[in-house]
Amino acid sequence: MSPYELILDESDCLLCGGQPRGTIRLTGAYSGQFPLYQLLVQVPELGFSTPVQVVGVPTTPKGFQGYACFRFLNRFTYGNFGNPAEFGLET
Repeated sequence: MSPYELILDESDCLLCGGQPRGTIRLTGAYSGQFPLYQLLVQVPELGFSTPVQVVGVPTTPKGFQGYACFRFLNRFTYGNFGNPAEFGLET
């Protein structure tokens, strides 16, 4: 299992009070050594407020504010809850 749940711009990690937790080596789209932070992530609409491990990268591609990894997304249940005209998300 991945030790991190989100990849965000490092300046956002610092701005939001991220607590340094060391560094992590990434390969792929981001390759190299990057800082790891613990950051309180809140999604009020879902009643979600939990500290998560976040990788801070120097920049994110234009139009992106970050990336949610499967470890983060797997916390939620997806579906239409029996209504084919709607999409739902719950913790």
